[in-house]
Amino acid sequence: MPISDFETDHEARLRSVRRSKLEISAKSNFTFKEAVLSKPDSVILRDLKGSSVKIGSNDEVQLGEILNISRSNSVDVFVKLTDFSNLGLNDFLIEGIAGIAIQVNDVNEVINISNQILDLEYSKGIAANTFELDLTLGTTKSVVDCFEIVQASSRIASLNLDEQKLYEDLNAPFNGEEDALAFSRGRIIVAARVAEVQAHGLAFMNNQESEYSLEKQVALSRKMGFSGACCKTLEEISYLNEGFAPSLYEYERALKVKEAMEEAFEAGLGAVTLGGSEMIDVAMVRHSENTIYRHSAVKAKESRMGIDYEESDD
Repeated sequence: MPISDFETDHEARLRSVRRSKLEISAKSNFTFKEAVLSKPDSVILRDLKGSSVKIGSNDEVQLGEILNISRSNSVDVFVKLTDFSNLGLNDFLIEGIAGIAIQVNDVNEVINISNQILDLEYSKGIAANTFELDLTLGTTKSVVDCFEIVQASSRIASLNLDEQKLYEDLNAPFNGEEDALAFSRGRIIVAARVAEVQAHGLAFMNNQESEYSLEKQVALSRKMGFSGACCKTLEEISYLNEGFAPSLYEYERALKVKEAMEEAFEAGLGAVTLGGSEMIDVAMVRHSENTIYRHSAVKAKESRMGIDYEESDD
């Protein structure tokens, strides 16, 4: 018998798989079709002009075409806007768009934009809370207030840090040897978990490390509590997709832990040995359920995207 309601309680936080969020702009050195074929979980569109998006130096794609391609490949589409007037929102918040990527400084900004979106949903006959908010924090004030910010709207899907702006706000030059943003990373991870949304970002890696690699950075990021990250190149996507998903070993071990604890629970026990040597208890079930649910969500996402990755045993 199940020993918790984890899947039901955390469905909103876990249902969206966004391991990789590819930013697409006029500075990109790839076309939109190339981007989609690289299988990012989601894309963030910048440099929007009317009903089209400028991608690279020669590629201008209509928003309708982007949505058709994205929908057929199960890629979530966010738009990054600077114009939050009713006109700006009306042009780009259309059915098929997942939501808005926006940098915010305080709770009132979140509430105001959320209310504007609600009015637009109502005027267009779109179900309330259809459009999500992907929030970026880039000031010391927003980091300090992140617990209030992340709970200001039910639209919020994820929290991110704008590291460059935060370094500037802290007046802390980046030297590549120590992480001046360690507090900020930890704070948004905890705030995201409290609000049952996702924290997106990458862990700090000392640039003097001789064995530094994006693969190791992503692995460390997931251990910290991040569930995805933004990227600007196609080459990064596969590292993010694989690194922010449970390995086959983690998944199979989680199944064993959950099964063993369910049997123990049936017998009235609060702890049991796994494999004859490792002691496990009910406190480990939550992590196991998280791993199982995340694995299932990733596999379902990849199936919709037509991906058949070989799972790592690591």
